[in-house]
Amino acid sequence: MFPTARVARMDTDSTRGKFSHQRIIESFENKEIDILVGTQMVSKGLDFDNVNLIGILDADSLMHFPEFRAFERAFQTITQIMGRAGRRENNGRVFLQTRNPKHPIIAMAVNGLFHDFYRVQKEERLLFKYPPFYRLILLSVKHKNLEKTIAGAEELKKHLQQIKNIIILGPETPIYSRIRLYYIRNILIKVPRNQQHNATRTEIKSIISQFLYIKEYSSLRIVVDADPA
Repeated sequence: MFPTARVARMDTDSTRGKFSHQRIIESFENKEIDILVGTQMVSKGLDFDNVNLIGILDADSLMHFPEFRAFERAFQTITQIMGRAGRRENNGRVFLQTRNPKHPIIAMAVNGLFHDFYRVQKEERLLFKYPPFYRLILLSVKHKNLEKTIAGAEELKKHLQQIKNIIILGPETPIYSRIRLYYIRNILIKVPRNQQHNATRTEIKSIISQFLYIKEYSSLRIVVDADPA
């Protein structure tokens, strides 16, 4: 569509080389690039004087992740990207592609309704017991055999249920259910803020250690991630 335009891309593949990220930024800053196509990394902290048009493609995909921070990250990303257009004294334009322009998150981001977004998210997280009202501990159970992974995760959950005042979700199949030959099942633990987090973590690790002494499950790998990002 733009045969004379000088187009570059910025993503994990195009920035693998040493200083390649910086070279792309400098080229764009020096107006050696007319159109920069990229992933969300384009929005992270870049400040250009000469950007007057930005397109956010498939904005809905930002929100459709099975993760409680999905709306927060979508709101943040849309806000950041919109802030890249029309810096200094110049006016800019932003086109946002969506199948649902009336979605409350998109509407709040486009209209800069930060306080409304904060209020809604606070109410939802309190209702469904997520941070900052609860702390999370993610357990990833891994094995090269799928049946052993599933059985081990289910059995581990039974052992964890002896811990008081916690909520256990799962085992669930993550988005990437197999990495480097290892099948994965996740168990998410919610711990109330008023409960001693370190003591709970110690109890969980003790249960895992005892669990791995069981011959049937000794070959499992269990990764503990407190306050997963």
